[in-house]
Amino acid sequence: MGSSGQQYTGCMNSPIAPRAVIHAGRRLFRFDHPSQWQSRPAWRPSINPRVHAPAFIIGGYNLGKELWQHCGLCKREHGRGYVIATTDELETHIGKDCGYTHFDVLFKDLERDFSAALDLQDRADHLRDLLARREGLLADAEATMAAYEKARATVAWIMHRIEREKTLSKSMDAFIDRDGLIALERRASEAELETFKQRFVREPIGRIDGYGARRATPPTAAIRCNVLPFLRTLTAEALSGLSSSKLREKSKEADDATTLIQQGKVYLELARRFAATENWQAFASMFATDRLPTNDRGRRILGQLVDRGWEQGLGS
Repeated sequence: MGSSGQQYTGCMNSPIAPRAVIHAGRRLFRFDHPSQWQSRPAWRPSINPRVHAPAFIIGGYNLGKELWQHCGLCKREHGRGYVIATTDELETHIGKDCGYTHFDVLFKDLERDFSAALDLQDRADHLRDLLARREGLLADAEATMAAYEKARATVAWIMHRIEREKTLSKSMDAFIDRDGLIALERRASEAELETFKQRFVREPIGRIDGYGARRATPPTAAIRCNVLPFLRTLTAEALSGLSSSKLREKSKEADDATTLIQQGKVYLELARRFAATENWQAFASMFATDRLPTNDRGRRILGQLVDRGWEQGLGS
């Protein structure tokens, strides 16, 4: 606010509406285009820093080279800085360094307050967004916990079958390289020996997709104990009474919940790929060509893996 207590708000006629948040009744902006501040009634292309003192920062901007503007203090072109309001209710845009040069410690204090307020409002916005999607997130989290358990059981069954036959288990363990790559070691040719200085080279012959699901653990317990209680207690009334410290704490809970939900999605995707029929068709084909050794029992197990269609019911 200026000295008269007037509240500064964005011009709704701006051709490009800036992203904005609310803090203590004042709009704080992230400007994406000069028109967003140039259309504001109080804006001036320049001010005299000896006459007009800064009252607060309205918003920040970081523009591409083609949009750089002449600074309202030093007149040089730049693309990064702030739009400020003065104590006599004018506005202009200035570079960060120009603010330090002309207003010294005062501007550093204003910048610190602006950054802290914007951070709090970003956190509040994130929580309000989660609140708006709460019912859907709750339903999704509860439904997917059952999917996690089914996926884990599927992966465990596949590995149990493979581990029952040593030739399959040995191939799975010994030839798996990074990212599920299956490679055989063979003696290097003369040309390869000359180039790589190694007597043996590893030759890729296939890949097990989604191999990370073999050792991954779905976040079922964490979602049950952390995400569901967080979402159930996330209400408009609870948000409205949060202090700054509690807002940061609740925002951290929201970040953790979002991360856990994403981890669950990653696990499900890995399990679907690991259980896919074409995955085991490719694995079985490596034994069919005798590039990998097995026996009759191993071939029966490979047939079971191919025919079972485990990915069905794990979603798409």
